[in-house]
Amino acid sequence: MSEEKLKKLQIDESRRLSNNGKNRRMWIIIGGVVCFLVIMMVFKSAFKSTEVGVAKAYQSKAGEPVVLLNASGYVTARRRATVAAKITGRVKEILVEEGAVVKEGDLLATLEEKDAEASLSKAHASVKVVEAQVAGTSAKKDEAGAAYERGKKLAESGFLDTQSLDKLKADYLLLESEVKTQKRQIEEGRAQARVAERELVNCEVRAPFDGIVISKDAQAGEMVSPFSAGGSYTRTGIVTIVDMSSLEIEVDVNESHLSKVRAGGKVTATLDAYPDFKIPCKVLTIIPSADRQKATVKVRIAFNSLDPRILPDMGVRTAFLRDEEISAGAVYVAKTAVRSAEGRSWVFLADGGKAEKRDVVLGEEGSDAFEVKSGLKPGDTVIVDPPEKLAGGDRIKVRNAG
Repeated sequence: MSEEKLKKLQIDESRRLSNNGKNRRMWIIIGGVVCFLVIMMVFKSAFKSTEVGVAKAYQSKAGEPVVLLNASGYVTARRRATVAAKITGRVKEILVEEGAVVKEGDLLATLEEKDAEASLSKAHASVKVVEAQVAGTSAKKDEAGAAYERGKKLAESGFLDTQSLDKLKADYLLLESEVKTQKRQIEEGRAQARVAERELVNCEVRAPFDGIVISKDAQAGEMVSPFSAGGSYTRTGIVTIVDMSSLEIEVDVNESHLSKVRAGGKVTATLDAYPDFKIPCKVLTIIPSADRQKATVKVRIAFNSLDPRILPDMGVRTAFLRDEEISAGAVYVAKTAVRSAEGRSWVFLADGGKAEKRDVVLGEEGSDAFEVKSGLKPGDTVIVDPPEKLAGGDRIKVRNAG
């Protein structure tokens, strides 16, 4: 190979140094960019704000009740009846409509009574037939009795043999027995007549107590029966009546909150239909049985006084109150603002864009707030539902502020 060709194959030292310089500058630029991004991330993290919701601690008013527990339920009637006929029959007429006020014993409906009337007529006729038979049999018995008495006198004188006397006696006793049997038949017929009369009375359906008709469960022409026949179209009820004076509230209380409920305790009820209508009530009783599926216990609540706006099956919200009214000056804070652990409780205050951790001493627990004995004053802005990782000094941004 010639010397000239060898020189062409050799690397130019100046070009090699130039390339190394370019590579070094490129790596310096990349490193600078990376350092800048890291610094920006650290800077952004240091000044990042956590979005939070806030609420204010508030001061109670004198005489203001403390809500221990909230529960929802329904208005129910302790005295409610679907009135049915005592016999099976066809409805002739229904004499009331929904909303009608009825008194105990008022006629509500009638059934077709022709069958009952026919049974009564038959029973009376049977009695008359047997009474006529008794009259004839009694006359024969009297005649047989007189013949027997004469026969005894003749037998004593020797003019009548014993066999003939015995026959006279048997005739008399037989007729006497027939009279007794017919009299029993008369009693039976009269009893059947009373049954038929009762059947006729049962064709009238009357109100069992004072109340209001809330539904008509049958119509004229339909068959009704006191017994439910599976698969048939025979109705068992005619109308439903509610005693409006027996209205009360039933709510389901979670087992974990049952300790806050006691018989006789104060309750305020609010009907879903009338949210501004506050009804004073009291706990009537706690049903001594739990629902294992829902982990609840049923509580019955009585109205202190009734109102025409209160209707059966209305939805109602109840607030169980502490017996003693709170004194003025007590400070309260939302339950969702309080965090507790290892016997300590604290809140986070929203102070100048930063979270401030503040220890508090809690008092009475309400349904949605705690009484704060120390650590807060009325008007303090606290963070509600603070994030688990929130710490004192962290920057915060109040949600929906401004």
